[in-house]
Parts: sequence; structure tokens; C-alpha cells
Amino acid sequence: MFSNCSICADKFKNEIENKIINPTSLIKWTLWSTSQQGRAVNVDYEGSVVECVKILSNKVEQFLFHVFIKRQQSSFFETIKSNTTNKKCLIQVDYSENYAIIEQNEIQSAHWSRKQLSLFTAYVWGNGSTYSLVIVSNNVAHNKYTVATCLERILTRMQILIPSIEELIIFSDADKFKISLSWNFFASNHGKDGIGGSVKRMIYQDVMSGKRCTNAADFTRLIQVRDTPIIIEELLTTDIEDAAENLKFLFENVKAVPNIQKLHSITVLKTNEIECKVYSNSTEKTVIHF
Repeated sequence: MFSNCSICADKFKNEIENKIINPTSLIKWTLWSTSQQGRAVNVDYEGSVVECVKILSNKVEQFLFHVFIKRQQSSFFETIKSNTTNKKCLIQVDYSENYAIIEQNEIQSAHWSRKQLSLFTAYVWGNGSTYSLVIVSNNVAHNKYTVATCLERILTRMQILIPSIEELIIFSDADKFKISLSWNFFASNHGKDGIGGSVKRMIYQDVMSGKRCTNAADFTRLIQVRDTPIIIEELLTTDIEDAAENLKFLFENVKAVPNIQKLHSITVLKTNEIECKVYSNSTEKTVIHF
């Protein structure tokens, strides 16, 4: 997958470049790019076959790396999911797409000025059961302070649900808990929005039946009165502000991990030591000391 072995090293050249029949033929192709405004746009191009193949060759390495990581992490995830116990648990966390607050009979202009709510979701495998959790907040900032606060809430809840837990493997797109932690990442853009989608549909149904949801407290209350196994709670803006104040010094002085964007597995070894891998089952690892 990394084109480092003798089989793959010249594969693109042998299978694509050397099989071009008419290199000067004019063709059209489309390519996803990022605009100056930061938006993903599908751009039309026209040029020779050679020009198109050259552009493709520059993207093959990154694409193969992405596919390899996607397959490795998915395989590791399924293996861990099948081997959880009351002591070793798996959790998948991610932000769902923000919920846009709607009214049953809203005026047309309300469509363009809807307030949004943030949904941090988690799904847990362990103790022979599964658990769905949602943290709702009026604060829609998806930054390190909100993530840290949501994770603390989730981990605290997990110790209530599974008091015997000793090891937690986290997947996503602390010492005070006395749990062995490892954090694993799927390949980019391969997360899911199942729990978030479910609670948003429930709220939409409630609103369409005449109930009102104007903030995170309403959202939480409407889900809690339903007959659903989803565990939901509200995260107050003041809780996030307190966390930001407490964690500001830590984040400003923490040591950066080299090439962290290419890492997909991080395991906490000690309070000041982590083990990093490009993918979870890799035998190559780097230990970072803080």
C-alpha cells in the first residue's frame, strides 16, 4: 500500500503510464478541489491524456495511504468490538452534525437564521451490552475544551454503567479515571452519525407534532421522556468555560507530537508518556515523553 515493495514500486508506471495509447489526445476530467473560500468544489478540466495521468500519479500515494489506513483501522475496530468484556470496553465518539432548531409553523425568513445545538455522541461496547450516549450543548464550538469536557462526562458515566472497567479503547472521524486508555482514529471522513441522526429525527417528530425545542435543555428533556435506551444529558456553557480556564495552561504548554496527522493510534503508557503508531496493528511505534 505504501509502494515500498518490489511488487508495488512501479505498479502505476507499468499499469497506467506505459499503457497510454495516444498521449496527446484531448480529454476532459473533473477533480475535487478547495476554493479560496475554503469550500470543496468539483472543477472541470481539459487537457491531454499525459497531463491527466500526471495529476493522477501525484495523488496515488496519498490515496493508497488513505485506503490502507481505512482497511486496517476498520479491521482492528471489528476485532476489538468482538472481544470486549466487563473490564475491556470499546467506545466510538464523534460530533454529530449540529441540530438546527426549527418551529412547526415558522415563517420563511426563519429558515436563514436558525439557532444550532451541538451533539457529541458516543457508543459503547462492553459488559455484554451496548450503550448510546449523547451530550447536548448550546455551545456549538467543536474545540479542544468542549471535547475534553464531553469526554469527562462520558467517562464518568461509563464508570457508573460499567464499574468493573479497567481498559478503554477509544475510536473517533485520563488518569483520574484509573483506566488504561488508547485512542484510535478511523481514516478521515469514515465516521458515522447513527446516534445523532436518531435523536435529531425524534426531536423533528416532536416539533412536527406541536412540541417546542428552543435550546439544549428542551432537546434533552424531549429525549429523556421518550421510551429510548439513549442516555442524554445537557452540557452547560458554564461547564465548558470552567474547563477552558482549568485546561488553558496545559494546552498552551503541552509538547507537540511530530506528524500527528498521520498517526491513527495513541496509547497512554504513563502520565507523561504515550505510544504512537501510524495504524493500530502496526509493529512500528514511537514513544513520546512529556
